[in-house]
Amino acid sequence: MPVQKLFFALFPPPAVAGRIAELGQQLARVHRLRGAAAAPDRLHCSLHLLDLGRRDLDAVVERGREAAARIAAEPFDVVFDRTASFGKAAHHFVLYGERGTAALKAFRGALRTTLYYAELIDRPASAYTPHVTLLYGGDRAVEEYPVTPIRWHVDAFELVLSIHGEGHRHLGKWELGS
Repeated sequence: MPVQKLFFALFPPPAVAGRIAELGQQLARVHRLRGAAAAPDRLHCSLHLLDLGRRDLDAVVERGREAAARIAAEPFDVVFDRTASFGKAAHHFVLYGERGTAALKAFRGALRTTLYYAELIDRPASAYTPHVTLLYGGDRAVEEYPVTPIRWHVDAFELVLSIHGEGHRHLGKWELGS
């Protein structure tokens, strides 16, 4: 059975995703990185992974949908202005930022709290660096590199099932501010 991951994420609008993908390709060439580039339609900022463990996928999806429907948050902007490698063994090349992510971090905190009370995660807090993965499994690490800020207006979040080799299945989308 292929590896499955269930997670909540933010997806940039298609035009922004195209710009992010172009940036990733350009910088992969500049840094001479080898790895698997993320397709524009798969570019996302993960909010939280839901550990399936031995739990029934359908039951976790349903509880995740119910928890997501309880989130009350206003839309916000996110800004990423740096790239670097994350990870120890597999050097994922990512787009990230600090100054433009305060509202995103607050939203994730509210989501985590809701997931905790829905018994979908073990603890309500954890370290988090918001990022968009540009290149998976790079052949070496790259230090932090400033880039022209990339911004988008976040007005929704999604529940996604990623199946290795098959792509993403979007299982739910919730608008912010409604």
